[in-house]
Amino acid sequence: MATSKKQPAGTFWPGLLIVPFIAACACTRSPENTPPPQPTPSTGGTVPAPVASTPVADASVAPTADKPPACMPGMTEISGSYCSALRHYCLEGYPSIGSSWTKYYPNGAVGVTYCEKYVVGRAECTGSERPLHFCIDTYEYPGQGELPMVEVTWYEAERRCRARGQRLCKDDEWTLACEGPNRTPYPYGWQRDESVCNIGRTPERGVDTRTARMALRVPSGSMPGCVSPFGVYDMTGNADEWCRDVTTRGASMERDPFISVFKGGHMLGKVRNRCRPATVSHGPTFSLDVEGFRCCADVTAQ
Repeated sequence: MATSKKQPAGTFWPGLLIVPFIAACACTRSPENTPPPQPTPSTGGTVPAPVASTPVADASVAPTADKPPACMPGMTEISGSYCSALRHYCLEGYPSIGSSWTKYYPNGAVGVTYCEKYVVGRAECTGSERPLHFCIDTYEYPGQGELPMVEVTWYEAERRCRARGQRLCKDDEWTLACEGPNRTPYPYGWQRDESVCNIGRTPERGVDTRTARMALRVPSGSMPGCVSPFGVYDMTGNADEWCRDVTTRGASMERDPFISVFKGGHMLGKVRNRCRPATVSHGPTFSLDVEGFRCCADVTAQ
């Protein structure tokens, strides 16, 4: 995603704000559904108690002398359940300009909401569940301690992964690795925090050039709090990450929405920077100075 649109301030309900939302800009999609109305403190109601999502298997599968590692060095093994449609409850956010991307959602989402804080522990699967078991790079390509590689097309990213005996991640795999078993909106929890991950950055005033933007990258793994529950680093911010879209209806290699999809958001401004949304508007030959990737792989047969 090249840029993000400026988000206008909105008007809030008193007390608990519960609104439908997808992504912060017109080039993103996030199939989250509208929650039911909730009472406000002014009418004597209370904030709904957190409802834990259905627990899924932990991804930590320690190898033993009789069981070799299931993943290549530098990769993390993920095992869990992916939900096709997830509902979170927004506490703090603001409405933004309507999105043309609503045509891709079967539930007919209306409008867009940018949300920064959610009800803790409340993640409800309103779609189907499917088990996933795979390996994912623990750090952005090329690896730990390195600045993420950017200015690479989807084709080039796939080629580099294949050269390692790996492949680009599917978007459902990437989402599960980011959300963790409790399906948090951010890899680190329920509220956006620009001190935890490399997000919300701005080049020096009057200097918004390729060099200035690339200088805002940080070495992968250098922000210890920017880690998912499964132990995967820098999944939001730093560099947007190419994936193969297997969840968007009608995704194509030739037209928008494309199979070549970005996940995670980059470091600039207030882009999505959440686990679930994605940018589907860039074709496989697109590249930009804030767009990178990481690789995935199938689990080695035991």
